[in-house]
Amino acid sequence: MRLIRLVKFLAVVVATSAVFTNNVAAGRALIALPAPVSPTQAVTQSSTIVIGKVTSIEKDPVEVDEYKGVPKDQPKAQFKIAKVKISEALMGAKGLTEIKIGFSVNAVPGGGGIDGGEAPAIDLPIKGRPIRPRITPVALTEGQEGTFMVTRHWTGDFYILAGGFNAAPLDKKAADYDKKLAEVKKIITVMKDPVALLKSKEKDERYTALSVLTMKYRNWTKGTEFTEEAIPAEEAKLILDTIIELPWTVKPGDANPDYEKTLSNHFAIWLGTEQARLKFVYPQPKPGDNADTQNKMYEDAVIKFIKENREKFTLKRYVDKK
Repeated sequence: MRLIRLVKFLAVVVATSAVFTNNVAAGRALIALPAPVSPTQAVTQSSTIVIGKVTSIEKDPVEVDEYKGVPKDQPKAQFKIAKVKISEALMGAKGLTEIKIGFSVNAVPGGGGIDGGEAPAIDLPIKGRPIRPRITPVALTEGQEGTFMVTRHWTGDFYILAGGFNAAPLDKKAADYDKKLAEVKKIITVMKDPVALLKSKEKDERYTALSVLTMKYRNWTKGTEFTEEAIPAEEAKLILDTIIELPWTVKPGDANPDYEKTLSNHFAIWLGTEQARLKFVYPQPKPGDNADTQNKMYEDAVIKFIKENREKFTLKRYVDKK
């Protein structure tokens, strides 16, 4: 599966200013192995989302292409088929009462983590998103109830779980089910009308909209050829306005740092190519400048650059190549 990885900036306390400046200037990305799929990833990669129950698993597996565009001489992959009775259609299943969801015969119940468990974090030399071991595909079981986030299989007559088979359904029996379902519904609302949420008076709602759109527009997981197209001007300007509200980096000592909610991160993701086109140059720190001073200098320079060039930027999103 072809994946356009989100660029992760390393705007944290660094060993030397040269390391930081070089990584920022190069728009360098961290390389990470697959991780459990977040609700935002799952929803933005789904064509259909339903609340329902697995009523049965078909006895015989079906054989289909393992991935889109697989060479004709490659052996077929085997999928088991689960029938899911729909109690509520949240997205893309209007008028349907049942859907079929396929999963690999090699998948395991409770997958989407390390053999169904939690993925241990591994520290990097420079702090960034932890590298995590391989994630197992998710298997469905008869009687399973919850929220299923799926997309159509490319050749088979069934759906597959989003996130490269790793988006485990929200388990109705889980203590935090209602909380996660509310999050899913909020993400769906953003996808239906992103401009409304970007205009919200609530900062957290604007940040949520930005996070969803970043995952939807700047992350390609379909395994198909893609191209880019310009985002509508109003939406693009609102994205820029929200980006410059973010702090440059996470707070030192933060026990749960969220690098995705930083100005440095989004500056790379959305404006990486525009930096070169409009000749943006990071200011150079002075000898003796500490991390706080450097980060404030970078933040001021980036905000100034965005404000001065707001009308010149072209924000783009990934789309299927026709």
